[in-house]
Amino acid sequence: MSPWESSVQQYVDDCAEGRLYEPRTALAVFAELRNSAPKKYAGLFDQPVAPARLEELYEARAYVSAAMELVGPYCGVLVTRAASGPSSALVSFSGEIEEGNFFGEDPAIALVAACARALLLLGGAVAGTSD
Repeated sequence: MSPWESSVQQYVDDCAEGRLYEPRTALAVFAELRNSAPKKYAGLFDQPVAPARLEELYEARAYVSAAMELVGPYCGVLVTRAASGPSSALVSFSGEIEEGNFFGEDPAIALVAACARALLLLGGAVAGTSD
């Protein structure tokens, strides 16, 4: 597993274990990971999301919209929220079989954490293979 993939795995773990429970913080960390992605992953995303655009969405408390912009247009997404509050998300990159999923309290965090898991699956990190 590359250092970047290890950082992505740590991010997923932090989301799962509740260390990244505030949407604004979790989205900002994911944005940093996305912007520092190695070339083999960078092509999966559209252009970087401008920090000013993210700040605008954060100020409007439009966290799911910010998460959608960070995940980008090359992903299929499904986000659900139960009436009692918990959320789940599923993300798949266009043309890929593997899907990342995540269950959590916040739909925006679930979405970016599911995207992070999908990245790990693409890299073989979750499956136990390495490049």
